[in-house]
Amino acid sequence: MHLSTLFKHQDVGRKDVYIVDDHHYALAPWALIRRQLGRAPNLITLDHHTDVHEAFLGHAHLETYENGGDAWALARDLVNRIDWQDDQSLLWAIEYLRHDEHVDAATLSGILNYAFCIQLSDHGGNPSIEQQEYDADRQARWPQPPKLPLPRRPMTYEDPANHIFVISHDCAIGCSRMPHNDDCVVEHHRSG
Repeated sequence: MHLSTLFKHQDVGRKDVYIVDDHHYALAPWALIRRQLGRAPNLITLDHHTDVHEAFLGHAHLETYENGGDAWALARDLVNRIDWQDDQSLLWAIEYLRHDEHVDAATLSGILNYAFCIQLSDHGGNPSIEQQEYDADRQARWPQPPKLPLPRRPMTYEDPANHIFVISHDCAIGCSRMPHNDDCVVEHHRSG
């Protein structure tokens, strides 16, 4: 099997577009782009969900289920085996990656530099340093109100170990209600 069989390449408005049937097949065109650039590119992904599960964790859990062992350690070892310059290594990785593990595999193996995952349905994301301090103060002082003010933009962020920033969207794109309310929920789900 060749990497090019895992995706369809199209030119759309003089932009390269790579179409995959399964999410983890995206590792193939990302690695080929990485080779052409000579440096790891950044990824911006827009989706309803984050697609940032830990690489190989599904496979590692299956491998360690009956015989025991540390699935997390095995998963990290498998990531370290990925060589983005070697087609066979990539084909092997793609075979053992499960749903939504491809972004983590790509950032940890050096195929991608950073990933910015903008998601519309899941909640959460990478909390800012200011948000973490506010939450810690609020929890420590409960039931009293926090001493720190509610965080406001611009905020600062720590560099995640896996180089993935998950960015949540608070409401439907284009919503201008302030504050957001129950009507926003209906509008948010209609837009999806």
